[in-house]
Amino acid sequence: MYGSKPGLPAPTTTSAPVASYCDEGRSRPVDAWEPRSLVDRDIVTRRLLVLSDALQQIDREFPGDARGLEASPLVRAAIERWLQVAIEVCIDLAYHVIADRGWLPPDNAGDAFAVLASHGALDGGLASRLRGAVSLRNLLVHQYADVDLEKLAKTVRQDLGDLKAFAAAAARWLEEA
Repeated sequence: MYGSKPGLPAPTTTSAPVASYCDEGRSRPVDAWEPRSLVDRDIVTRRLLVLSDALQQIDREFPGDARGLEASPLVRAAIERWLQVAIEVCIDLAYHVIADRGWLPPDNAGDAFAVLASHGALDGGLASRLRGAVSLRNLLVHQYADVDLEKLAKTVRQDLGDLKAFAAAAARWLEEA
C-alpha cells in the first residue's frame, strides 16, 4: 500500500490546491488540465524549414542518375539521408495535424496521409503517393543494403514534387491554425 513502506510518503487527505476557482468563474480547479491546440507554430515552422533545406540540398547535389550516385558514396549517402529527413518531416507534420484535430490516429505512418485525405486536408492522390514515400523511407532506414540506385535516382528525378506539394499543404494548415 502507498505510504506503508519505509521511506515512502504517507498519503494525504488533501489534493492539489484548488484555490477558489468558483470565485474566478472557473468550473475546475486552477491546476486542472486545459485542452489547447497541439499545433505549435514554431515547431511546424521549424519542420517546414528543415523540409525545405533537405529538398534544396537534394536538388543541389543530386548527380542526375544512378551512375552518379554509385560514383560518389558520399553524395549517395547525403541524398539518402536528406530524402529520409524530408519524408520524416512529412510524417511528423501529418501526425501533428491529426493529433491537433482529434482525428482517429493512424495504424502506421503511411496511413497518416490517408487520414488527412479522408478529412479533406490533403488530396487523395498525393496521400497515396506519400504512402509510397513512407515505404522508401523504411527501405532507406531498415533495408539500406538493398537500395536500388536506378529506382532511387528515378524517385529523386520524378517524385520530389510530392514532398514539395505536402510542404505547401502544411504551410496552408499553419495559416489556418
